[in-house]
Amino acid sequence: MTNISRRALVRLISFSALAISASAATLLLSGEPDPDRAEHENLSYIQSNRTILAERITPAQAIVFAQRKLEKLEITETTVLHHEIQDKICVIFFAGVEDGLINYDNLIKTRVAMDTGEVLSIKHLR
Repeated sequence: MTNISRRALVRLISFSALAISASAATLLLSGEPDPDRAEHENLSYIQSNRTILAERITPAQAIVFAQRKLEKLEITETTVLHHEIQDKICVIFFAGVEDGLINYDNLIKTRVAMDTGEVLSIKHLR
């Protein structure tokens, strides 16, 4: 199961705050974390809305960049469901995995720039 702990949430907020000051991005956070629940239901951030100049990485590389970012945020136990390229951005959908079963109720949408591999956004969909 995708595990978004309070510590990971704080890291995501801190990371997003740095991105806001660095690139005039937007932080969106709605809903309050339930202390009895390890995940946050409505979590998203936008790190950057920059122009993507050219596609220099493959979709497989973009997936690796997204997975590494999720791991840094302590979001583990995920699998890739689907990816597509939209305007030089690789949009990747992950689902949580629990006991070997895919949890389609626990989705994460990421956007990765195809020029540098920068993770532009992460959104936890419920």
